[in-house]
Amino acid sequence: MNADVVWALELSAGVFSTLIAAFMGAKVAFALERRRDAEKQRDQDADGLQAAIFVLCRQLTLVSHLQTNSLDGLRDDEDRHLLLPPMSAKLIMSTRIDFNWVSHMLRGHEDCAGLAFLFIASDDSIDMLYQVAEARRSFFMSHIQPRLEKAGITELKNDRRHLDRSLYDEADAVLLQQYTDKLYDACDAAVRHLEQGLAEAKRISPAAFPGYDFKFVLPHWVQQK
Repeated sequence: MNADVVWALELSAGVFSTLIAAFMGAKVAFALERRRDAEKQRDQDADGLQAAIFVLCRQLTLVSHLQTNSLDGLRDDEDRHLLLPPMSAKLIMSTRIDFNWVSHMLRGHEDCAGLAFLFIASDDSIDMLYQVAEARRSFFMSHIQPRLEKAGITELKNDRRHLDRSLYDEADAVLLQQYTDKLYDACDAAVRHLEQGLAEAKRISPAAFPGYDFKFVLPHWVQQK
């Protein structure tokens, strides 16, 4: 065989081998890049779940504190609507679930879809509690407080004179009772939804994100409740 032909064949084989090696190298690099992107996205998803867990822990702490320290003591009192002072629930609205994370989890993690919906239900219950608490407070301050101030009553729990029904318009007393009942129901529902969401997060998170150590930070008195 002509030496030039042999040389040309060897050169072609070398070029082909180089191309194959370059192609395989690019393929491996692409696969590694995709793997790094997937791991990065997974870390971001896990961080999003941890952030959502922290939000629920904070909300449960605040709502449980409201329930335990303000509502439970009067729960069985027939005059609770008159004894319970007006209160604001603005603090529980200071931290909310990131719905961008929720929508991403619904698209990218089917095993977390149920958890995402529980988080949505928890957030809705927080919003309802806020709306009810603010409505009762607004009604109390505009319809009840002026009558109490006129009678010289400033402390509801320590001054039982305000239980005198003559101080109230009957219709106002009925509405106040309805607002108060709704407040108890909304608070109980919020605690229930938050507890369900955190319980599901504890169940789902280890399987959905193996190797991640998720933290559930709650005061001991909330955990024992």
